[in-house]
Amino acid sequence: MKESFYQLTSEQKMEDYQMKIKQFEKAALTEFRSGNTENAIVLFENAWDVLLEPKTDKPESYLIANSLVFALNKVKKYAEALEWAKKLMNSALDRHDDGDREYMAGTVLYHLERKEDAWKYFDVANDKSVGRCFIGADKKEYSDFFKNRT
Repeated sequence: MKESFYQLTSEQKMEDYQMKIKQFEKAALTEFRSGNTENAIVLFENAWDVLLEPKTDKPESYLIANSLVFALNKVKKYAEALEWAKKLMNSALDRHDDGDREYMAGTVLYHLERKEDAWKYFDVANDKSVGRCFIGADKKEYSDFFKNRT
């Protein structure tokens, strides 16, 4: 007979919890890479829902929130992306801080036409990353905006 979730040891519960999150993340990344961004968003949101409270204290919260900001930007759902950027700013704060949070927030604010706010976040990201946050062809639009601020 299968044990219920409540009969499992705390170690077994943690393994089950982590396995569920990894399954959602893996499926979401597969969907995203296949061009099914909307499906990936749903799966990343499901992964977030599985996180134990307080969600932002969990190491997985950073990857999930970051992925959601990126995917929502891709499908031009900028208001939703901003909500996830706010969660990202508070996720896994014990993680090394290289300006990724600010960079992602800056991308959302840029698309929301909040250029002054975007520039401020990009400035922090640039400082924390020592300029590395703008490296890559896919970041040229943001790099040009940041470098050519008027």
